[in-house]
Amino acid sequence: MTIDFVIPNQSIGGLIGKGGETLKKMMTKTKAQIIIPRAADFPYPERIIQIKGAKEQIEIAKKEIEALIGFPLMKANPMFLPDPKRFPMCMPPFRSIVNNL
Repeated sequence: MTIDFVIPNQSIGGLIGKGGETLKKMMTKTKAQIIIPRAADFPYPERIIQIKGAKEQIEIAKKEIEALIGFPLMKANPMFLPDPKRFPMCMPPFRSIVNNL
């Protein structure tokens, strides 16, 4: 299962941590895969991050991220994702949206 969430760019550094340490620890702890696109590949003030795993793993990872950044994550709305013709680098694997947790 994969769920896409919107996160402000200014929160990405804290989520990744120095050398990716915070992100690696979170993925190890939650057993979920967290995919964050590079800023250069996503030219917006927010980025779409993906959390992959079992439903329980995704929920735990979501709660961990929310605790770290200090506010709730919002699911990405497919209506507002970038146009794949204009921004093809933003799409794979960021187009799989799951609407129900």
